[in-house]
Amino acid sequence: MMAEMLTVTAPIDGTVVTWNPEQRLNGYVVEPNQRLVTVAKLDEMWQLEVNIPHMKVGYVNAALERARNDDDKSSDSIYAEFAMSTNPNKTYRGQLERVSIRPFTDESGVQKYRGIIKVEPKDLDRKELWSGAGATVKIHCGKVPLYKACFHQPIDWWKITVWWF
Repeated sequence: MMAEMLTVTAPIDGTVVTWNPEQRLNGYVVEPNQRLVTVAKLDEMWQLEVNIPHMKVGYVNAALERARNDDDKSSDSIYAEFAMSTNPNKTYRGQLERVSIRPFTDESGVQKYRGIIKVEPKDLDRKELWSGAGATVKIHCGKVPLYKACFHQPIDWWKITVWWF
């Protein structure tokens, strides 16, 4: 009876990607609805969730809009590349498909937007992928003039603080 109550089943068929769950959960006091392990389908499409700062989301949204309105392209997404914190020397590629319309505020008080990057699993080295591992992401938003690439932060500050009307 007690063993049936303690049995945990996952809603999907997959692989436990939590590091060393037996040692981590041995003698662990569990609260109701607490996440114990993470289960993932390793052979299906992966997604990387990124946090885009409020000051950068305008550039990303404009690039997504251009990609969706471009008749020559078959994709409604833009190219992104990232490096995992588990192996920063290797870069991976993906497609940024969508960005949230509402921001959230992180621990430091900065407003950010969530974006979803779709990644093909055949391109990934599964030994380097851990649930919750960090990543550094570059989202390719298109070409801009050199002055804007170098001085976009002061230009944006000027537009927002001084030239706001």
